[in-house]
Amino acid sequence: MTRREVARVIRAARTPQARFYLPLFILIGLYTGRRKEAILSLRWPQVNMDANTIDFESPNRRRTNKRRGIVPIPPRLLPHLERARRRGSELGYVLHIDGARIGDIKKGFAAACLQESRIVFKDA
Repeated sequence: MTRREVARVIRAARTPQARFYLPLFILIGLYTGRRKEAILSLRWPQVNMDANTIDFESPNRRRTNKRRGIVPIPPRLLPHLERARRRGSELGYVLHIDGARIGDIKKGFAAACLQESRIVFKDA
């Protein structure tokens, strides 16, 4: 995706229902390249703002061949994470709805992509 296409998807993802978590989900996925489940299960203690790292390996998760690992926080992602941390709790999930873990993001992401495609075809 081009930078412009990503911006359009993020803009379309800012719906009243998913205004906070869906754009952040897209940004984390884009900048870290991690899988959906790794992003949805991410908790704030795994995000180290001082060291600029995210440890996607959950301490309670059974080890599998799909290692998640530690990644540096890209400079463009850092302000989005700082804003999200101010909105949430220090111990909860990074992506949440009123503190509860988000079960799945497929419907919201599909709706944002559909909305984005409407925007593209309308502008063309």
